[in-house]
Amino acid sequence: MEATRNVIEEIKRDAASLQRKFLTLPTAGETISKEQQKAIDRARTGLQGWRGWELGELVNAFSEKS
Repeated sequence: MEATRNVIEEIKRDAASLQRKFLTLPTAGETISKEQQKAIDRARTGLQGWRGWELGELVNAFSEKS
């Protein structure tokens, strides 16, 4: 169980890092279309929702119950 919780924590850190990388899109000096920006926004929102709900449910499922 401890190994599973460690993996979940690693996933949480990696997901947070990925979410921060979305904030840098597009890169400096790069021009993107409205459709590309919408795709970035949808991906960022989807990841945020996944981190907030699905990953939270996974953490709860493997948390020790007292």
